[in-house]
Order: sequence, then C-alpha cells, then structure tokens
Amino acid sequence: MVLRVVNGIQRFLGGVEAQDIVPYMKSERQVPIMTQSDSIFNFGRNAYAKPAVALNVLREVILGRELFDFAFKEYAQRWKYKRPTPSDFFRQWKKPQVLI
Repeated sequence: MVLRVVNGIQRFLGGVEAQDIVPYMKSERQVPIMTQSDSIFNFGRNAYAKPAVALNVLREVILGRELFDFAFKEYAQRWKYKRPTPSDFFRQWKKPQVLI
C-alpha cells in the first residue's frame, strides 16, 4: 500500500503525512486527478499524494480491506504488462463480483 504507519501515524512513503494534503485538496489551486500532467502546477501532490489518499479511503472506509484487496489484485493481474486507461480502472470497481 502507498501508506505506512510510523509510531501510530499514517505516512506516505515520500514522508508526507496524510493530513498534510488536506489544505491542498481544499484549496483553489488543486485540480482534478484526471488533469493532463503537462498542465499541473503542483504535480507531486496531484499525481501521487491525492490518488494515494483516494485509494486509502476506498480501501479503509468504502469497501473494506478484504474486498478492496481482492478487487485490486484482480485488476493488477488482468492488466499486468498492458496499458490500462482510467476507464479500465473505474470499470473494475463497477463489476458485480466486486460489490458483493
């Protein structure tokens, strides 16, 4: 997973704490995750921290660890050595066997 726990605090592998991205996500400078990379001012937060937080929320709050891990592993197996698009990723989470 992208997050790790150090002394009871969740930290990103890059050393940024999860709560440190909240001001960016609330600011007027933030852009949607799907924005093209060449038009992003703050690339690191948008390309790495924001998706990491989204995946963590999906795993820990919305789906639960077991269901998320199953679906993410299935997605990784299906798309290994290929070039999935964002639509392919979103489609994975809409499949009935993932939501059961």
